[in-house]
Amino acid sequence: MDKWLVMEEQLRDSENVQYYELEISFRKLEIESFDELLTGRFSKMLEGMLDKARFTIWQQIMQLLQKLPYQKGHMRRSFRAPNNPMLHNHAIIEVIRLLLAGYAVNMKGIYESTARMTYDNGAKCYVNADNEILAPAGLYKYALALLLDEEDEETIAFVEDVLWKNGAHLLFDYALIQAIMMSENEEVYKLLANVFKAAQNQEGVRQAIVENIDSGTFKAQCFFTKLLVENDFVRFSSVIRAVDVWFGFGYEAKDKKKVQHILELVLKGLKEGEEALLESDNAQGSVCRTMADG
Repeated sequence: MDKWLVMEEQLRDSENVQYYELEISFRKLEIESFDELLTGRFSKMLEGMLDKARFTIWQQIMQLLQKLPYQKGHMRRSFRAPNNPMLHNHAIIEVIRLLLAGYAVNMKGIYESTARMTYDNGAKCYVNADNEILAPAGLYKYALALLLDEEDEETIAFVEDVLWKNGAHLLFDYALIQAIMMSENEEVYKLLANVFKAAQNQEGVRQAIVENIDSGTFKAQCFFTKLLVENDFVRFSSVIRAVDVWFGFGYEAKDKKKVQHILELVLKGLKEGEEALLESDNAQGSVCRTMADG
């Protein structure tokens, strides 16, 4: 069967199709750029399956994905491929499945209610006091990032309220941290940096923030890496554990000097480009060059 027909059939029955099957079928389409993804045959196919609001959300998220690292999970590295949708296939399929399942994003409901997390058919979702689904986490983080970039006043007020409680708010979670990292709003970076600095005895808060520094935009990674280097935050074991998520070199608390050195390399590479790291011929230097090159 034609690969496009297979993809269309699987998308229409996405609730009963395994995740990996969708990823395999998507890769077989060999879409060469995000421009092709957003204007070509795949986009027209999806437009026929989603209502206008959900299709618009998909388009906006695809624009955002181009700024983000493409690897996921604890074995990820913060490599970027701004015009290669095939490398972002996991995130693309996740978003499409949630939209095809009928989920929407009720940001106003999240702002105004005491939302809590639960699961709906395997999807992590925010619900209100009446158990009404407000948004799945897999869409909420992108929607929040996009609104932060638009400097939406209601969204910024909500984030300020969550961060004001220094990690104690129910909605201070990975999704919110990732949304901040995926945005390019430096004023919100500063608010999150203040939470980090104020987390005197909250190692979990520090670790959650640092673990997600490499999940966002280039601008966010520069800002927060600079924060760690210039304030000697590698003195905290939670920071060392979190930074090791970026690299996978097996760093421990006793490796403070090594972690400080590699963060300085990363910052230099991010600021000056991979050419600034050509003299480093070890594994750490190679990883840093790749990160700097995107």
